[in-house]
Amino acid sequence: MRAICVPSRVRLSTLRCCAHLHVGRATGPATEDFVVRSPFQPSTAPKLRVSEAGTDAQWVSVAPRGIGSPDLWAKDMPRVDISKTLTSSYTSNFIQAAVNPSVVTRAGEKQAYVEALALNEAVEDLDIPRECFVVSTLIGSNVVHPTNPDADDRLTQEYVEKGVEITMNELDVETLDHVFRKEREMLLIGDRPLETMLSSGNPFHLTTYNDMVGEDVALLLKTAFNLAIAVEKKYVEKIRPDKEHLDLPPPEDVAWGHILANQHSQFDNLQVWRYVRETQIFPRLDATIKEFNKHKETEELGFAYSMAMNQLLKCFTGSVELVDADRASNIMSAWKEKGLLVSDNMSIQEVAVMATLSSGIDITLLEEQLPASSSLPFTHRFSPDQLQQIVALTRPHLTVEK
Repeated sequence: MRAICVPSRVRLSTLRCCAHLHVGRATGPATEDFVVRSPFQPSTAPKLRVSEAGTDAQWVSVAPRGIGSPDLWAKDMPRVDISKTLTSSYTSNFIQAAVNPSVVTRAGEKQAYVEALALNEAVEDLDIPRECFVVSTLIGSNVVHPTNPDADDRLTQEYVEKGVEITMNELDVETLDHVFRKEREMLLIGDRPLETMLSSGNPFHLTTYNDMVGEDVALLLKTAFNLAIAVEKKYVEKIRPDKEHLDLPPPEDVAWGHILANQHSQFDNLQVWRYVRETQIFPRLDATIKEFNKHKETEELGFAYSMAMNQLLKCFTGSVELVDADRASNIMSAWKEKGLLVSDNMSIQEVAVMATLSSGIDITLLEEQLPASSSLPFTHRFSPDQLQQIVALTRPHLTVEK
């Protein structure tokens, strides 16, 4: 039987990346005109100098909500849609891509496909001047494609220049590097503001979970397990022996229901489970279904197993979510009891973003994790004392008992 490899510590929220290098064709007047059109008046208006210092210095203005830091498993088109909403509403004019100089891509393939498409639609379809947008690139890798060399190698001229070149080609931008040659005058960017770490070393995502009743989740999971295991038993005991003349998948490739039933207790962290689901289970399951679909005699089996496993994975995810949902609820309750929320309707995401901007960050990168209509985190700030209280009240809920 195939086993699932669960990394002891999956640090999804602490991706080691190189410095942000800002590139673009933005101009001071165009960016300022964009920012003042915002549907709400942000409490701060970050600016980046793009000329020599002095009385005649030129600055570009950026909105405090930037486009970037998508959920690790976010789909491309929803990301494009939310980016288009943020740019068309004059909420965001800062777009950050991520490129990995170590990745080998096919001809015509873009690492910054989503950002390039969003930028193109903003300029072409929405008729917003290209000079309104500041583009940035994050040079490094991620947990799905961990091809980063050592830290020293990531700071070499060759590595950085290749990352900048990829961005320039894919997004049609020009570098503005003189700011970094003269003095350390730059914007502070909050990357992945909704991710924190548990004491166990595993990640915890700050988000609002649907109300779930443990008994209901357990019942749905049991039903899903029974269905998936029944399909697998039928395949091993009847279908495969009856169709020996076909080149069918081995029994261990049609055993995910059994595997997950035996290893259910291992998964008490949603981000770790999602990593395993996306990188280990989905690809192998998809390959198995394709093997079934090669033969007319097993097409129906492939459909049945696909439906059963999709339901099982959905219910399994719901059961793992219970732990994180309870943790998030307890954190929110602690904040509310101390009267730290600007509004009773604030979400945990809004509190996290507001805390990020209150700690000195100029721009916080968000995509689908926060509604485009959310304004509270950008119009209000926590005091230093309130920030300390938030940290102190949160810390106990991030402790995992061994």
